[in-house]
Amino acid sequence: MPSDIKCTIEIVNEGFVLYSDSERRSSKGYPVLDDLTRDTIERIKYWVQHYEASCRREDLRILGWHLFNLLFTDTKVRGSSSTVRHEFTQTFSVFKERRAYEKDLRLRLLLLFRREAHILSSLPWEYLYMPSEREFLAQHTELLLSRVARSELIAELESGEEALRILVAVSSPAQFGPKIDAEDVITKIKSLDDSAKSICVKDLRDPTYEQLRSKVRDFRPHILHFIGHGKEGAIYLLRPREEVQYDIRTTEQLDAQEVDVESIRALWTDATPPRLVFLHACKGAAADSYSGFNSTARELVGGVPAVVAMQHEIANADAALFAQTFYQLIGHGAPLDEAVTKSRYALGQQVPSWAHPRFGTPVVYVQNEHEAERIIIKDWGSNRQEATQLDSKPETPFRCPYGEGCPGLLWATDKCCMKCFKPVDRCPEGHPMPPRGPCPTCRYGLSTPKAPQSTPEAPRPQSHETSGFA
Repeated sequence: MPSDIKCTIEIVNEGFVLYSDSERRSSKGYPVLDDLTRDTIERIKYWVQHYEASCRREDLRILGWHLFNLLFTDTKVRGSSSTVRHEFTQTFSVFKERRAYEKDLRLRLLLLFRREAHILSSLPWEYLYMPSEREFLAQHTELLLSRVARSELIAELESGEEALRILVAVSSPAQFGPKIDAEDVITKIKSLDDSAKSICVKDLRDPTYEQLRSKVRDFRPHILHFIGHGKEGAIYLLRPREEVQYDIRTTEQLDAQEVDVESIRALWTDATPPRLVFLHACKGAAADSYSGFNSTARELVGGVPAVVAMQHEIANADAALFAQTFYQLIGHGAPLDEAVTKSRYALGQQVPSWAHPRFGTPVVYVQNEHEAERIIIKDWGSNRQEATQLDSKPETPFRCPYGEGCPGLLWATDKCCMKCFKPVDRCPEGHPMPPRGPCPTCRYGLSTPKAPQSTPEAPRPQSHETSGFA
């Protein structure tokens, strides 16, 4: 495997950043969050959070371009020979040249936030747009973005297990209204248990704090996937029945127990900490849950190696797709940042392609620069090369063999369709073909595996924009 290129931007405070990379380039800059830039970003953020169905690619592109200009400053400061943007551009050019003959090469972009950079850390960097490429960073699965929240608390991890253990905890206190509808997500995650003996999934519905703590101690999950409500710095579990209170004016049942970050960490004082915590607010969660989970993830990563959170509201079908893809890749031995990147890519490919804010919703925080590359669980049957085949693609794609019901395109090394995410086999000539039986996602399939008669003439998809910015 080639040695990946690593670029680190340390956001020291709201007005100072340090840049360094593995190519021995470095610089520093002053990000300028002027009133117009701040108001534009905040306005589009609000639009994304509350009216995601009405967002267009152009809205997201403007947001991502502002973020790019803010992060990769183009103003030379005293004591620096060049700008942050110039140094990154030079390294990115080297990466593209090497990528032409090193197909497995990755570029890891690490955003390291100090506590003093509270405003900048709250911005949705997952929508970064690269003007030189005229595409979002998320459209390239070889470009891996992670947020780093440094901490002295390094979790001690077990090693050598042969199975990936996932605990899905769903909490929906009555005081927040109707029950959270998370069945689609849970079903998708639990289907991994049926399809692979080396992934074990358990779910826990509406637990109290002690019930969740007991389950964590007994099951010792590698991943704790929490679905529910939250706020800044806390999640909500159910109170024990004897502690439930009632509002004397409205007779409303007050059955939610606020669990702060320190109490979350205390869940595994008697057990090995999870290697990953997934904070997930489904449709129907309280409005504060989304921004709250982003903040909680940043604080919680001090006690676990990594935290994934949803920073905006996300449809259940999209959440299920992300979770299923993410856990499949993790189970195959993919590093954390690759699994998140490719799962984000799967969201971006959904119609309308890269024109809906769903792809920027997941956020990943890691404890230090090395955790992004950590393999959470050893490969359970395929090697790492199989888990990362999505990046090694020839020029001409094949149509998804599941038929007209799926519009997906596959390249010769793909192990599954990036549209319906169903596995494919290969005929002796290397053409993709489906396993026996119909595709339950596409509602279409072939009873007998059969290779496509011919390859499509459609070229590999590329971005074409007519914006006045280009």
